Amino acid sequence: MSTSLFFVVYLLLLTTGTLQEADVHLLKEINLHRATGLDGAFLLITDLAEPIAFAIPLVLAAIGFLRKDAALKRVAFYIGSAILSTGIIVTIVKYSVTRPRPFLTYTGIQNVVAETGYSFPSGHTSFAFALAMAVSLWSRKWYTALLAFAWAFMVAFSRLDLGLHYPTDVASAALIGSLSAFICYLLVYRRQAKV
Repeated sequence: MSTSLFFVVYLLLLTTGTLQEADVHLLKEINLHRATGLDGAFLLITDLAEPIAFAIPLVLAAIGFLRKDAALKRVAFYIGSAILSTGIIVTIVKYSVTRPRPFLTYTGIQNVVAETGYSFPSGHTSFAFALAMAVSLWSRKWYTALLAFAWAFMVAFSRLDLGLHYPTDVASAALIGSLSAFICYLLVYRRQAKV
């Protein structure tokens, strides 16, 4: 109930002129003043975001089964549940909100690649942040968290740089992914560790 209320209030604010104007202004600053020579690198980052998020729990699970390592299988299940729950939430929100991509609404936005689907929230960003939070909570090492979140922020920035999302799309996605991973950590990983 509180999540639904949050999104209703958020969408009301978003449709008012001030927040929407700030959103578009920041996107234009990033997108229209980008270093076009880095477009290929940002395309690679954006293209790898989802495959990496899904591959890591699968690889960990495979290694866990091969080594008969129950702890590693538990980690794989935890990270996989964080990614899966993030995907479910993002899909529900995307098809509830149906916000068009910025390059479809504002002709000044330069989309480097044409993507279909809705804009809010960013799926790529949510998966990257879910993975970053899940790995960070599991590892508990500062350098792992630093690398994981640096990757997630690069994915989020790539979505803006390429003109595919509004800043509020990626900010909301980062929150959704991080919270999903944290809740899965509490409900899945820590609970399994106690059994």
